[in-house]
Amino acid sequence: MAIFRCDAYGHCRYVNERWSELTGRSAEAAMGAGWESAIHPQDLSRVREEWRRLVSQHERFCSDYRYLRPDGSVVWAHAEASEETDTFGRVVSFIGCVTETTELHDVRAQLERAHDDLEERVRERTQRWREVAMIIEQTEDAVIRSDLAGRIVGWNRGAERLFGYTQAEVVGGSTLAITPPEEQGLAMEIKRRVRLGEAVQYREVTRLSKGGTPVPVLLSVFPLRNEAGSIMGSAAILRDMREQKKAEHRLRQLSQRLLIAQDEERRRIARELHDSTAQLLVALSIDLGRVCMEDEKLSREQRAKLLAESCLLAERATLEVRTQSYLLHPPMLEERGLLAALRFYIDGFTERSGITVDFQAPRQMARQDDVVELTLFRIVQESLANVHRHSQSERAEIVFKIDGQWIEITIRDFGSGLPGDPEELRGVGIAGMRERLAQLGGTFELESAAPGVKVRGRLPMAPNL
Repeated sequence: MAIFRCDAYGHCRYVNERWSELTGRSAEAAMGAGWESAIHPQDLSRVREEWRRLVSQHERFCSDYRYLRPDGSVVWAHAEASEETDTFGRVVSFIGCVTETTELHDVRAQLERAHDDLEERVRERTQRWREVAMIIEQTEDAVIRSDLAGRIVGWNRGAERLFGYTQAEVVGGSTLAITPPEEQGLAMEIKRRVRLGEAVQYREVTRLSKGGTPVPVLLSVFPLRNEAGSIMGSAAILRDMREQKKAEHRLRQLSQRLLIAQDEERRRIARELHDSTAQLLVALSIDLGRVCMEDEKLSREQRAKLLAESCLLAERATLEVRTQSYLLHPPMLEERGLLAALRFYIDGFTERSGITVDFQAPRQMARQDDVVELTLFRIVQESLANVHRHSQSERAEIVFKIDGQWIEITIRDFGSGLPGDPEELRGVGIAGMRERLAQLGGTFELESAAPGVKVRGRLPMAPNL
């Protein structure tokens, strides 16, 4: 232990050999105020003030500070000093001792750094868990956590929305409460596999809502482990499959209706070919047959008449074939674009049906993707076919326009209107139009127009339009 002694004025009068070893300075250098040269510059003003209070105000001196050795090394020290008095109680000197605490300070600094590092890691981990908890809480999927005994310990908002139970109602209970009796055996088998460390993913199962309504869900369950790797419970993610099931059901219905529509279209084409085109060809065959078989018996006038009738029949048959071909796939759509194809089709529709159609469209429009143009053409084709079949309207109106970044087409008739709620109509034509537009990112609307019906289709506009 280093020992020092000062007079009543605080001037150093003695240091022992240990003080010199500790500070790297001789005893002569410490005399008077020379001891201050051993104090680290960053600690000197504080130590001076503490020493001044000892000398002038007789306060106890107890301080931790650093010595800066001549070689640049630093030594931590703990110093204490007290007064020495004579028989009359007067202060005659001060005596103090200094203990080196460098190793203790290093250990303390290491502990503080380790503590700060641990605090930071705890804060980071807490923040990660807080973020994970927020994600779990806000996700649309139901997330249910259970302990090893099968008791529910976590129930997020997605689970509340899906099943109708609040967290307070289910925590502490079993997930078997929302499991139908016929699936509880499977549920127990899944629990057993998860307790063994196996994850079960993407199983389509049924669970029960609060009112007992069956809810189809896609189930994934995986084990939860602690830091030691031991299984401490399980987490189940349940995704509501009701909308997907409805969509699958609607798709199956649409597929069935499309197959029926294809059969009906084939029968229509067959009837058209049999009742019209085939009859024209039969008459043409008869006339040409007479020319061939009775050539010598026919006069020039009869032969000319038969050949003229044959030419007329051939022209009518050709027109019928062209009409049917155009209805199946309009070649003008590829050759001249959508607006020209629509104008040509509308003229033919008016001629065949007697329904006047007012067509309003831009003078020019840049070509769109083939699928987009064909989709819009089919919307007009199907809508006008419905006007002809169902509306009993003598006129129709088509408005084709550009609305911002959208192409919009509206078809309206002025007839008898819809037979009921537009949302309840299940015709294949309406479903087909809606599906065609939806596949291209568009929208479809069907509404009463008083009088008549209005169909509106919208598709995203091509970038070069």
